[in-house]
Amino acid sequence: MIKDVTEGLGVDYVFECTGIPSMLNEAIEASKLGIGTIVVIGAGHGLTREFNLVPLLCGRTLKGSVYGGIRLHSDLPALLHRCANKEIQLDELITHQVSLTEINQSFELLKDPHCVKIIIKF
Repeated sequence: MIKDVTEGLGVDYVFECTGIPSMLNEAIEASKLGIGTIVVIGAGHGLTREFNLVPLLCGRTLKGSVYGGIRLHSDLPALLHRCANKEIQLDELITHQVSLTEINQSFELLKDPHCVKIIIKF
């Protein structure tokens, strides 16, 4: 569908967040030949065995993102310090709270475009 919308060109950047090998193949195919960048956010089982490398040989770039690219030893302490000093307002990102018994409801809440972050109370 992306190829149809872009008149066969594809897009510059594709973000694949399911971790499903067939979806990764579709993301690669949806990127522009020669300059497309595919960022894999979700790491699923079987990615190392089941995706097509041939389109990558045509100049596309495949990148991975683990924890959003954060460097745990240097970035995380700085982020925690900023949160503690209220420079970053994490509480404002919480849009819903559910108990563990209501966890199925949280999946429905994720479909709401106003849902940012759900806290599950144990």
